[in-house]
Amino acid sequence: MLSRALPLIFLAVCGAARSRQYSDGPPAGPMSTEVIWNAVAAAERLCADPSDGRRDPAEEAASALSEFVSRMVDGTVPIWTLDAAAVGATAAVLSRTCAHSPCNGGAALRTTLEQLLLVADGEAERAFPADAGRAALFNAHKIFVADANYLTGGSVSKVLSFFGGVPPHLMMRGMTASAPFLTMTITKAFECGGRMPGSSWSPHVTVRGFNTFKKQAGQGVEDAFKNTPKKGTIGDHMMTVVRHEAAHQVSHTKPHGRFPQWQHTR
Repeated sequence: MLSRALPLIFLAVCGAARSRQYSDGPPAGPMSTEVIWNAVAAAERLCADPSDGRRDPAEEAASALSEFVSRMVDGTVPIWTLDAAAVGATAAVLSRTCAHSPCNGGAALRTTLEQLLLVADGEAERAFPADAGRAALFNAHKIFVADANYLTGGSVSKVLSFFGGVPPHLMMRGMTASAPFLTMTITKAFECGGRMPGSSWSPHVTVRGFNTFKKQAGQGVEDAFKNTPKKGTIGDHMMTVVRHEAAHQVSHTKPHGRFPQWQHTR
């Protein structure tokens, strides 16, 4: 009897695993549910009233959620224990068109809600329901842009094109080494009135990331190799910085084979 039942048990377990990514039973703990729901509630309040007076509560919610997402990344909070309803509510609020800006704290909050979905889902459709460019950048290359939605679609397309030309072994060993994704930030885009989000919030929840200037593709050019034998090579300013900072991701990894100069020395 047991031998005949084993295949049925196996199919039932596999079917359940395929049909449910998150827990629909008791949540992992009060923190997992409370932190996510608090962030969703703060985002919904900004949708209803995007005034600047809500900046501090929004950034506080973003800071708490950022710490929580970092714990998801390092495995302290197993992804499978997440409350499905809270994750679904996150997707729902991101599907709305709301004025989440740097001045009302919504930019930091929305960024962190996007990261929650990216880590939970492993893909970008729910994080970027109305932004095919950012979704493609993440799905194809595991690059997340944290820029308060500053970059235009054209600039995102240039970034997508650049990473599409990076050899796979450099992406794996450099850009996304030991991380589910790399975060490219434009920290100045989160500034409002000379004030940045509180120091307890970070746009980085993985060990891979770099910052670039607040500039769009096509906004300016520079002599990319000034004072070198290659001087006179003119490049787009934004993309020159992106290429430069991306190259550092390779130099910051551990040595591979005969390339000891790749050793991260910081």
